[in-house]
Amino acid sequence: MLRMSKLTQYLALLICCVGFLCEGIYAPSSTTSIKVGTYNLWNVMFNWNIRKYYIAELIQELDLDVIAFQEVRSDNDGQRTQLTDLQELLPAYQWTAYKPIQKVILPKRAPKGWEWEGLGLLSRHRIVNTFHQALSHQSRQDANERMVLHAMVNLGNIHANFSVVHLSYDKWQQCVNVAEIMRYLRETKPKYSILLGDFNTYITYEWPLEGLLRGYFSAQNKCPKVAFRQNPTLEAEVFSYADAWMALNPHRLGFTFSNMPEPGFESRPDRILASSRYLKVTSCLLHGLGDSYENKYTSQVKWTRLWRVLEAAKATYYGTKENTGCYHDCGPHGSCRCSVCVAGGNKKACMPPKCPECSSDIYFYYLLAKALLICFIVQLMISIVHLVVIFKSKYRYQLQRTGCNCCLCFPHSCTFPKGKTTRLRCSLHAWRRCLYLGMPPLVHFIFSIICLVVLSALCVRWFEEPMKIVNAVLKEELNPSDHLMVTAVLETM
Repeated sequence: MLRMSKLTQYLALLICCVGFLCEGIYAPSSTTSIKVGTYNLWNVMFNWNIRKYYIAELIQELDLDVIAFQEVRSDNDGQRTQLTDLQELLPAYQWTAYKPIQKVILPKRAPKGWEWEGLGLLSRHRIVNTFHQALSHQSRQDANERMVLHAMVNLGNIHANFSVVHLSYDKWQQCVNVAEIMRYLRETKPKYSILLGDFNTYITYEWPLEGLLRGYFSAQNKCPKVAFRQNPTLEAEVFSYADAWMALNPHRLGFTFSNMPEPGFESRPDRILASSRYLKVTSCLLHGLGDSYENKYTSQVKWTRLWRVLEAAKATYYGTKENTGCYHDCGPHGSCRCSVCVAGGNKKACMPPKCPECSSDIYFYYLLAKALLICFIVQLMISIVHLVVIFKSKYRYQLQRTGCNCCLCFPHSCTFPKGKTTRLRCSLHAWRRCLYLGMPPLVHFIFSIICLVVLSALCVRWFEEPMKIVNAVLKEELNPSDHLMVTAVLETM
């Protein structure tokens, strides 16, 4: 009995060990991985209808769970936003949060639409709720209103709180607004908290961000005293964060903003901050350099510019002035001419009908060239068909097999009703003479080619001035944004 009891104990112990081993192998992981990103959309600057394809491809390639956006534009009625445009290209991202913050003053004669600007969030997971935190505004330098878009996202095992920011460029207001954000987070106590966006951080003044990372303003912090008054009173209330980039790249600058086209990347305003107590950073990368965008989309950019110039010429031709301005300000290095931004400084601005590049003559030449092009292409196709038909005797069987067994291919096989033979035959021959311009087929073919060459030469001369501004592309225009996209992979602890 003693031996049996010991044997039973050994078996029980073996079964327990196997059970623990199986539980370790098959039990679901207790950690959750989150792929997040932040990107300043650059509102509708420089060909949004082209840039959105590049941005959507980038998001899809990175397979992000949630991405935050700044400078997001929308129409007055709110039905169309830049987020809805991206959603059409990214059907997996069904959930959005958007808060318009301020109305935009559009350039003179700019097309209607995109009147509001704000913050946004795009998610492939359900957004449970959102809250818009208004920040105080006391700056004389920065007239823009500032808010924080808080969104709770259901990631399956956990609920994460995303706070999207675009802070003021005024240093004093940055300090005050950061203190307000810290106080809100202490009051709401989100466990898995992620702050991300454009913090407008300066290399020479990172004190607001230093306070945010610590969870309080230290004695060495140079923010004003009004920010210190909102420090937590208890150590348990301290809510600290980790900068995703600095956690993995402490010795790399990681600049994300370029004051285009010079002096290049000069600061790191775009950041992802994760709760240091509950989240661990495992990856942080930068994306969206202009080289790939320029190589892939330069031709589309120029076609879009040509179309806008022709639209401006059309407006001049019909005597209208609406929608003949640029969609946005062209910046210090460009001027708005004929609805496009042109390189060469900001003193070359011109509005239709005063611009020679989009005059009424330009549109008349466009209509004439379009009509002649259609005519010459039709004649070229007819001459090619005629040349093929010449060989009908040799290839009669093959032509008949393809269905060409009519008077066009074999006119001598046609039969005419009695009494109408002469009239129909004359009509058929007259139709063929008109169609072939009374020329032998080879001469007709060569003539059509010469006409197309002559038309091309005329177009070069007619559209010489419009093509100059089409090709005067600003360096900024060949970039998807003046910011880089920052992405991070976070794991729960």
